[in-house]
Amino acid sequence: MIHFKNHKKIVALYSQNGFTFIELMLALFIMATSLSALFGLQNTIFTYLVRAYNRTSRMIIIKKNLMDRMLEIEEEGTRGTEYVEHPETKIDWSEKKIRPEGPYEGMQYLYLTQVKGSWKILGKEYKDTMIGISFRPPEEKSEEEKQEKKDTQTKKSDAKDAGTKKSGDK
Repeated sequence: MIHFKNHKKIVALYSQNGFTFIELMLALFIMATSLSALFGLQNTIFTYLVRAYNRTSRMIIIKKNLMDRMLEIEEEGTRGTEYVEHPETKIDWSEKKIRPEGPYEGMQYLYLTQVKGSWKILGKEYKDTMIGISFRPPEEKSEEEKQEKKDTQTKKSDAKDAGTKKSGDK
């Protein structure tokens, strides 16, 4: 067996006071993998946030259009298309009177308004639809129109009465 005088000095030269290259590369790999997973998650969250913003801004436009249409129903079966520039959206709308049958029996003057919005983002098309039901009683006639109708009915009944008197006289 060989004995070294300075055995403790030789061991001290090879003792470790820092990290080896392999340990450093392994730590760097673990950190890079963790950061890439976090960046991917952040990217996904940001993408959903942008989609939600785009959909919300367009839904506000569609809802405003729906409310305007519900307040301005002029005639049954009206439909049309509009284009909004910012944010770029195509809006199709239609209005129709709901027939008072089935569950709506006894309910007259109900109108269904449907507004469809469509838009494209990065080549992908998105669509949303909103509907509303409004009650629109017939407009009340002015006093002049009521008086004219009353006068017309009076004239008709007078003419009818005169016709029955003439036939009764014979």
